[in-house]
Amino acid sequence: HNKTRDMSDWRAIKDGRQTEKYQVHYIEHEFQTIDWQCPNVDPRWRESMRIIVLRNPIERHLSEFFFSGKGSKLHPISMQQLATNKTYAKEVTAFLSDQLPKWMNRTGSNNNKADMEGQFNGIFGRYYTNNFQLRALSGCASGKCLQEKKVTRKQRKHIKSAHPSQYSYLEPVPRCTNYYRKPAPDTALFETCAKRRNIKDFCSIGCDGPCFYPSVAWGELSRKDVTRATNALKAFDAVLLMEKLDDKDQSDFLSDVLGHNRDADFALVNRNHVSNAVVEKTSKREKLQFYQDLMSSLGLDHINDMLRKENDLEMEFFNHASKLNANMIKQWKREIEDSQDHHG
Repeated sequence: HNKTRDMSDWRAIKDGRQTEKYQVHYIEHEFQTIDWQCPNVDPRWRESMRIIVLRNPIERHLSEFFFSGKGSKLHPISMQQLATNKTYAKEVTAFLSDQLPKWMNRTGSNNNKADMEGQFNGIFGRYYTNNFQLRALSGCASGKCLQEKKVTRKQRKHIKSAHPSQYSYLEPVPRCTNYYRKPAPDTALFETCAKRRNIKDFCSIGCDGPCFYPSVAWGELSRKDVTRATNALKAFDAVLLMEKLDDKDQSDFLSDVLGHNRDADFALVNRNHVSNAVVEKTSKREKLQFYQDLMSSLGLDHINDMLRKENDLEMEFFNHASKLNANMIKQWKREIEDSQDHHG
């Protein structure tokens, strides 16, 4: 569907026309927090297929610094130059030693860490927010955790206004549930419902999908948040890991979950993941910890340590996610074997 919906479809749906291309609705929570209780309170959750992709937290943070932070000035880093040009290696080391800690001292879009309180989705984006993936799945929209997060009366009102217990969900609004492909040569995907400038005019509450209501992710975190996020994660149909996306097992598992042929041209195993990466990873080791190894090779292990310390709860959560992914693959294989035995 993302390949067939284009600008003409967007213009048509804006004018109130409907096409067969809108039989499937889909939403991406890229920079949104999810209420950890959403699977139990949002009726749209039960009507949806839920898929999530997680990444090693330290690699994710460092990758974001190089992709969209000050580190983008260095990209692509020449590994050959680092190995043979001492001046180049010295300059890169000095730059990272100075800029990475500064980047970590901020949270969200130009916000100091002390200003995180009261930021809803403003703390998520292409910048540093500690325990990013953990916060994204342990959002709070009701109960005692609102007190723990020091939510004001005004903020509670904002949360309540779009909570599933207060909002009547009918059929999805097509233009608020889809991606559209731009014309060539760009052909990039874009979603209008997630853009703040369009919410008031086109999609009053943003993207019309499950869990797309405000929840709180700011403040200090504890193991309660790890438990909340892990419980939310267990409600997904497929939990995938970025480091393993092109593994055949992961690809076949997702194909079976989605109900399409495993050898389809858009199956994970047939996709060129390198095309969406600034740095090409050529080995399993590089896929797992390219940036951490880079820091170590430059004598910057203290930055790796800083990131691990600040994101220790996210690391704990990611370990749970890795085990859940492994268990899903095992269960899937067991079901295949049982089915073969039954038909054999």
